[in-house]
Amino acid sequence: MTLSGIASNVSKGLEVRTDLRALGRNNYLHVTVSSTADETVDDWTMEISLPEAIVGICGARSDALGSLTYRISPDPWTRRIPSGGQVEFGVLLG
Repeated sequence: MTLSGIASNVSKGLEVRTDLRALGRNNYLHVTVSSTADETVDDWTMEISLPEAIVGICGARSDALGSLTYRISPDPWTRRIPSGGQVEFGVLLG
């Protein structure tokens, strides 16, 4: 299942794709951030609203902004996105 409209305030030149999967008693959200810009994106953040709370994240960091709304920022190895490239991170929901 893909979540539509979860990303807001994403830097210009970036596209976000999501894939939500069941993982035991929890759900797992796989997120791909792709660059459509003509040059490298050196840093990015996004805000997302989710159907469940984040209980774990890999490849990025999350800060709660409100009820089920989070600011996602990259880990050092997912910060830089080359032109036409992408980074991925995973979110465990529960």
